[in-house]
Amino acid sequence: MIRSIRPILIALCLLTTIWLFTPTPALEAAGDTMLVDMRLADSWPWEVRRWSPQIQTVSLRYGIDPNLIAAIILAESAGNDQSVSYVGAVGLMGVMPLGPEFPFRPTAEELFDVDTNLNVGTAVLADILRQSGGDIHAALAAYNGGWALVNHEVPRGYAEKVLDLYGRSIVSRIGMSTGFATRWTVVVEMRNGHIPVEAMLTGFHDVGDAQLYGEHLIFRGTDYAGRTYYVKGYAVALDYVEAPPKYEWLAGSK
Repeated sequence: MIRSIRPILIALCLLTTIWLFTPTPALEAAGDTMLVDMRLADSWPWEVRRWSPQIQTVSLRYGIDPNLIAAIILAESAGNDQSVSYVGAVGLMGVMPLGPEFPFRPTAEELFDVDTNLNVGTAVLADILRQSGGDIHAALAAYNGGWALVNHEVPRGYAEKVLDLYGRSIVSRIGMSTGFATRWTVVVEMRNGHIPVEAMLTGFHDVGDAQLYGEHLIFRGTDYAGRTYYVKGYAVALDYVEAPPKYEWLAGSK
């Protein structure tokens, strides 16, 4: 009996392993593969780049640009996997551990493990992005302080900090310098998002007709009704210190 069951158990283990490390179906949607760029920008400091293999793994698993994950890591822990914030957020992505408000989270000790921390942190981020309907600005504020505080000063400041880091990495990834501006953000093209209410969502800033850089995929996932969607974004300079260089690939110019 045991011998007859053993091959079945081995097969089940193999299938489970394949499922865990296979990108989500949303990453295989046809028609927009040109936007899928899972490279981590070279501009990140070593403290973040050293986790590149683990970042790439969760990026593929949850359909999130690895540079957004890297921006959160730099903002939360500066790449220190043993970091603990003043409110008790643990590890690379500043994940709150098991407690009364988070009864299903790993313990603080478990979250010091890099793979566990990145997997939980990115899963939380993906869920918040779904809830936000693709509004990355609101999602980052909620990641920091929860939805109840999404419009408060500290979570908003956190979102702007992460988006500045993220925007710089997007510009760097297309081979341009970010030195012509002191602040950056990322805007979202909502007609390709979960809630198609307007062409461009600017978050906390009115970017008007500002030049858009680095068309890219921010998030691709499946909503709770099983519908696949993606959210496309662009980097935008907020404060110029010199005239920006010419960039040919703008929205709608492909």
